[in-house]
Amino acid sequence: ARRAIEEPPSGQSGFDRWVRMTAMGQAAEMLVKSTLAGINPVLIADKGSSTPTLWALIGSQRQLSQGKVTTIGGTDAVRRLNDCRPSSSSHIPEPKLLFEVRNGALHMGAYPSEDDLDTALNELVTLVESVFKVRAALGQSDDRNAFWSTKHAAIVEARQKAGFEHLLKQYQEAISEAKSDYAKLVAGLSDNDRNQLVGQLESRQPVRRRRQVDAHVARRGVAAEVG
Repeated sequence: ARRAIEEPPSGQSGFDRWVRMTAMGQAAEMLVKSTLAGINPVLIADKGSSTPTLWALIGSQRQLSQGKVTTIGGTDAVRRLNDCRPSSSSHIPEPKLLFEVRNGALHMGAYPSEDDLDTALNELVTLVESVFKVRAALGQSDDRNAFWSTKHAAIVEARQKAGFEHLLKQYQEAISEAKSDYAKLVAGLSDNDRNQLVGQLESRQPVRRRRQVDAHVARRGVAAEVG
């Protein structure tokens, strides 16, 4: 994970890039699977596992004469951990590119675009944070700083801050666009026509959203009366 999250030096070799691509998926998969194994080793068994796999994962001292041990992949491990996590912990977002980038590099020597790489790294950071919260709820080791190291924890925090600022910018742009669209809709309308238009727009909102708006308006009304 540290190898993946750290910015590579200039002039890195193709092999260095390959190691970085595979490292991010491998780190994520091992973290999730170790968490499952901490609950019970059988949980990392592949779907339709053979007897040798189940035999090895139950911790039997006696070895079977043939057969190999097969375990689940990263995506299935995330899904299984979501099924097994305590109800007090939050759902773990399923990565879209993290394991694809690893598999592409591992099996085909393919390198992702810069945008896909950035997305995969953000997914790694999100996954690690989510899994450590599940580990804490399970009573497993959840020392995030030991996992990342002080140096790499700072890189992670910088990436999280950049992601937050990007989302904030998108939100502000969406609000600005909505205000502009509303101004165009009500331009030249009388107060009565404007109120009718607003009523029509609110009636199209989902019921839950309308209740949130009504509650917000009610709170503002009470605050105005108190003021």
